[in-house]
Amino acid sequence: MNVYLNIALFFCGAVVAQGRAPTILGGWMHHENPSSSLKFFNLAFQAFAARVSPPYLRGINLKVVKASTQVVNGVNYKLEVEKAEVSCGFQQLAWPATYYNWNPYKNLLCWTGKVLEVCTIQLHENIRAQKVIIESFDCRKP
Repeated sequence: MNVYLNIALFFCGAVVAQGRAPTILGGWMHHENPSSSLKFFNLAFQAFAARVSPPYLRGINLKVVKASTQVVNGVNYKLEVEKAEVSCGFQQLAWPATYYNWNPYKNLLCWTGKVLEVCTIQLHENIRAQKVIIESFDCRKP
């Protein structure tokens, strides 16, 4: 009888411990609205900066369209990034210009042009070493 009681207590303890365990590691988690995440943008920028020579991404806009993470021995990232050209110009002032204070920073307008490439980037972040490794970097025309 004592053996059955010990087995029952062990089984109940295992069920309670399993209920408190975090989600199972290894599955991919898809993120909504990844373009608003600074982490995903920084990872995409690091990947592009490693592939492009200086002045790096001058005249280029990056937008993270899709992002997924997988927790393993570190964190795996899958990013889909749109690379688009950026154009900037100065806003035309109304005449006479005496009514407006000329400030080039307020009058500068930039807009995103057509998408040049869509890139799929896979990265692995080693949390202990705080190092990000680019595992694959493939770009295609949209």
